[in-house]
Amino acid sequence: MDANAINTHEMEMLSRTSSRPQNIVSVPMTQTRTIRRVFRLAAVGLIALSTPVIAGLLSGPEYDGLVSFYNSTNGPNWAVGHNPNAGGWLIGPDACMWYGITCDQDSNGGDNTSHVTQISLPSDLVAGPFPDLSELTYLQHLDLSRNALTGSVPPLALANLQFVDLSFNDLTGISSLSGLTNLVHLNLDDNQLVGNIPSLAALTDLQWFSVNGNSLSGGIPSFAGLANLSYFGARRNQLNGAIPPLSGLSNLQSFDATNNQLSGVIPSLAGLSNLADLMVAGNQLSGAIPSLAGLSNLTFFDASENRLSGSLPSLAGLSNLNDFTVAGNQITGSIPAFAGLTSLSEFDVSGNQLMGTIPVLDGLTNINTIDVSRNQLTGTIPALPTNISTFDVTANQLSGPIPSLTTSTYARALYLANNRLSGTIPTPVSVFAMDVSGNYLTGPIPDLSTAVNLRFLLASHNELTGPVPPLAPAIQYIDVSWNQLSGTLPALPQSVPSTFFAVICPNPLQSGGANDTQWDAVSVTGYVPWQANRHPTNQCDDLFTTDFDGDDVYFSWNCYGDRGCLATNPSGIPSGNVVIGSGRGGWTACSGLVALVENVWNFYVAQSSCSLSSPQAL
Repeated sequence: MDANAINTHEMEMLSRTSSRPQNIVSVPMTQTRTIRRVFRLAAVGLIALSTPVIAGLLSGPEYDGLVSFYNSTNGPNWAVGHNPNAGGWLIGPDACMWYGITCDQDSNGGDNTSHVTQISLPSDLVAGPFPDLSELTYLQHLDLSRNALTGSVPPLALANLQFVDLSFNDLTGISSLSGLTNLVHLNLDDNQLVGNIPSLAALTDLQWFSVNGNSLSGGIPSFAGLANLSYFGARRNQLNGAIPPLSGLSNLQSFDATNNQLSGVIPSLAGLSNLADLMVAGNQLSGAIPSLAGLSNLTFFDASENRLSGSLPSLAGLSNLNDFTVAGNQITGSIPAFAGLTSLSEFDVSGNQLMGTIPVLDGLTNINTIDVSRNQLTGTIPALPTNISTFDVTANQLSGPIPSLTTSTYARALYLANNRLSGTIPTPVSVFAMDVSGNYLTGPIPDLSTAVNLRFLLASHNELTGPVPPLAPAIQYIDVSWNQLSGTLPALPQSVPSTFFAVICPNPLQSGGANDTQWDAVSVTGYVPWQANRHPTNQCDDLFTTDFDGDDVYFSWNCYGDRGCLATNPSGIPSGNVVIGSGRGGWTACSGLVALVENVWNFYVAQSSCSLSSPQAL
């Protein structure tokens, strides 16, 4: 209340007083002035009581501790903390005003009882051995991330410390954490930590523990008593042993132990109702994938590149599942139904031993990628979802036609190679890359001139007929070799990139067409003229007419991509075998034969050595 307000109030009081009966005693003027002064002093006192006094930190053990911290961590060369215009350290007398320092404040300005509760100096060029923090006993928050601290983090007896971020430094070790009894958050990502992860037993309030990207070894410590833990991250270390039980971690949301050397089984996930992410890829885990029943919040599951066996668990009820990846294991059985997986974006079970059919893909309204390649799947390819972007079924035993692509307007990459697909190639409406090589496809290649997104088309080793069609305007690579294509070559698109390359031989194509000079001028086949090759007559069909006699090389394109598709006797060779011997080719080294098979015919050679004394399998 200011003086004007007091005067106004007094006038109102006097006005009301003057209207009262005259028997009230009047107040002398000197007494009135005294009353006014009392009112003014009371108002000033109220203002003073409503504004807390900042105590500050001008001296004492905590002040000295901060000075020592500055001097031992290259303080004069900090990026900001030394700047006098930004609250530089040691410049002002009050340490609570220094850059990155937060204090609690006492209302009594004379007793100097403020305490340091926070040090926040991320990305400030703080360098040198980890500083002594023993005097900062009231410290609650410490952020020294993205600096250049070295050495080991010593045992810290800081019972009030709750938040620690030392990520992206050069620290090499971490000692006992038992003195941090109130610790909630610890981040030591991307240092150079070695040794074991210390015990977490005393950290009953711990919610976040992260040591990703170090060189820690030994086992993962017990999680017993850590009921508040929501995140555990230890990916990209050298941890070994088994994953400890996760039971009791009812608040756990994310567990990441990717790329270690962990063994044993994935522990039971029962009761982890809040679990959203489980990432254990790139280890040596074995056994079956545990049940995922009841994990209604599960979003991301990655157990790829392990030694897991057994069958895939049911995915029923996982309506929030976005990514399921178990590639590169030894999983058998069939693919479970996709019903109800409306959030699923990526499904990757490639490189296993799965059998049976691909289930219907209806209802996968958010799907982006399906990869079931390198299994033993049979049956036909189901209709593709509208939103599918990448679909990979390479190296299975699928049969039947390729489904229509007219409704898959977002399809960008289709990998269907090395199956038993039949029928014709559908027009790649929006496709960027398409591989249908190594099948039994027939009929002509569709007109590609309207496929404006197409960059890569691989259709070799089929039974395609007709001419090479008009090409996509932005095509970069096409392989239609080992078919029965005929006729002359089409004109090259005006917009074809300079890096365009085509593999079109062997085929019974005709040279001498009107567009040959175009193809020869840019050497898109690697030869000039375009039909030239390493064989006697330099015709695109040489391999059909001169080299299927078993004397030099016998090749059946149905064997394309099958590493086990080899034989040792050129006589009576069954369809689908490769035999390389010491025939008329005049090869002087086995490496020449390997180069012929790998580079000329794009066939994968399983071994790097062979004998030329008699026909041998590579």
